[in-house]
Amino acid sequence: KNVSNFSSGHRAYQPPSSSARLPLAQELPALLIAPKEVSEVPAVINYPAVYIRLACINIEEKKWGNSKACLVKLLEQQKNYCLGWLKLGITELHLTNYESALNCLREANLLNPDNPEVWLALANVYCRLQRLTIANQCLVAYHRVESAVIIPGI
Repeated sequence: KNVSNFSSGHRAYQPPSSSARLPLAQELPALLIAPKEVSEVPAVINYPAVYIRLACINIEEKKWGNSKACLVKLLEQQKNYCLGWLKLGITELHLTNYESALNCLREANLLNPDNPEVWLALANVYCRLQRLTIANQCLVAYHRVESAVIIPGI
């Protein structure tokens, strides 16, 4: 009843009237689909999954400012979230804020030095900053970590 289909086939949440509010647990799945900006998320929502989902949608759509806002909100709630720092670093990279990107990616690397995506993103930033020796070291670390990744079922 509260979901409409767009011509693209995506489903969008339409909030019920104030007299017929759904419990928060029923609203959450819709919130993971519908809003595109932090300002669209109700103030009572403090679920990090909402913000990381919104950030990923905005990254896919190359809406870097919206992505950054979502990730900042996420990291206010979960400072030790490697994926959040990684995504914020990538967003800052696209915004050409290289020093900020570097700081975010270093934080992600401290939280999880075995994440190959972090090493690759660090190499990218160092290349853009013309620090090629360090970029090469990051690529070596990327290959070391990537080769150590165990894929379940293989």
